[in-house]
Amino acid sequence: NDVINPKTLADEFPSGHFKKDEGKVLFPEDNIFSEKDLEDLDGQLKAFRSAREGLANQTFYGEEHTMAYMDIEKEWPLLSNQTQEEILEVMENSNTMASPEPENWLVYDLNFNVTNLILASFKHNAEAPIMFTQWMPQLEVYERYASQRAKNFEWTWDDVEQADMDELKRYYKGIGYDHIPTKNPGETGVITLDTSPMDDEEREM
Repeated sequence: NDVINPKTLADEFPSGHFKKDEGKVLFPEDNIFSEKDLEDLDGQLKAFRSAREGLANQTFYGEEHTMAYMDIEKEWPLLSNQTQEEILEVMENSNTMASPEPENWLVYDLNFNVTNLILASFKHNAEAPIMFTQWMPQLEVYERYASQRAKNFEWTWDDVEQADMDELKRYYKGIGYDHIPTKNPGETGVITLDTSPMDDEEREM
């Protein structure tokens, strides 16, 4: 059986008049495709067209937002003046921005609800939630999070239970993780209060 090249067929299917010596596609000798042949061919054509469209479109990087392919010089002018000012304020006034390229992280985060990311992090691992250093500064500055400031960031465990875990998964996928990472309590920056009674030695200290 001759191999059907979907790359050629993508532009020129259907036609049964190509010749082998012209480097074109050959149909079966009896010019009759079985139902399975047609199903397989249709799948190959769809896959090829999708791949070709992706390669032709330099802004296509899959269905989810991916940080690795961000171009801050192209994306910055597309932001509103207010958003640009808010990002600059966070970068200039926050002492917690530890990332080497904070503008990239802040623009990436615009695609997500940071409040939900925080709550979902607690839902994923309440004892040791992973908190990115640029998250809280956004809540303290951005107008979109004014309602969270109004409630003084006082969330409940009911809020945590209602958090959208899929958004947190998309967030990590966009920065290169296949799954949401987990850390031990001592590996995060979250401080816990030890409420156990002090012994005599601790009281003396």
